[in-house]
Formats: sequence, C-alpha cells, structure tokens
Amino acid sequence: MQANWAGELGGTGAEGRGGGGPEERLTGWGVVGRPSGWYSGRMVEKGGPILVVSPRWQTRALFAAELGERLGRDVVSAPDVEGALGLIKMGRVDPAAVVVDAEPGIGPADVERLLEAIQDVPVVLVVGPMRKRAFEGLRGRVAVWMVRPVTVGSVVRAVEAVVA
Repeated sequence: MQANWAGELGGTGAEGRGGGGPEERLTGWGVVGRPSGWYSGRMVEKGGPILVVSPRWQTRALFAAELGERLGRDVVSAPDVEGALGLIKMGRVDPAAVVVDAEPGIGPADVERLLEAIQDVPVVLVVGPMRKRAFEGLRGRVAVWMVRPVTVGSVVRAVEAVVA
C-alpha cells in the first residue's frame, strides 16, 4: 500500500484534491508527485489509516513513507492539530493511530484537544528534550511517549505495537 496524503483544505488549485497529476506542487499538506492511493476526500474505514501530525513536511513525508511501506497501511498527514481535527471532524479520517511530532507550533493544549477528540485512538507522542517538561502532564494519556532523538524506525515500531 502507498501512503495517502491529506490535501490542503480549501486550496486554490488541484493540490490535495487528487487532480494535480505527477507534477503536484509541494504544499503544507501535500508532496511533490502523487503516489498511488492519493487521498482524494473519500471516506476512510474505521481503523484504517495512520494519521501523522507534524509541522515539518520532511517529518511527515519520512514517517508516512516508512509507515506505509513497513506496516502496509495508508497514512494521512496534517501540518498541525487544527488540520488533523478538521479531517477527523469532517469524517475524512478515522485513524487507527495518531503520531504527533510535537515540534514548535504544536503545544500541550493542542495535543490535549486532539486526545479529547479521539479518545479511543492510540497516540504516539514525540517530544524534544527541551519541551519534555511542558508535555509531561500528557505522558499517562498517550499510548507511547518518546523523547528525541528518535529514529523513524523506532516510531514505526511504536505505531506497530499500538495497532497490532
């Protein structure tokens, strides 16, 4: 299975709506080129995709590629918690698990709102060592707590453990 990429909500062009072709431009929610299985707004079955939330497109791309390849699951990505919540609330994503890379731009209150919206969905939370204290209160509420430095492989193994 290929990774699915969430499209830019309300975008102005074909990006994120599945019509951009192989020269799809890089957006905050997309990727250059369009892998098969492109997220085109269709409903996703319960327990289907992994949702990756990170403000860094490189992190989203790496996690999505590895999760899709190694776990054989579809992956939907969002650059922030607001985007992830939008996809969930609109019924476009019903994730089996969520990976949150709590880089600057994603704070504890954001993760708290996400946890409230997806109460029965396991969350893998990755935090930096300098931000660890700020997120400490969420440690018992997430399925896996990881402190950087982490490898992509260790994140994939953590997701595999919570969706198995």
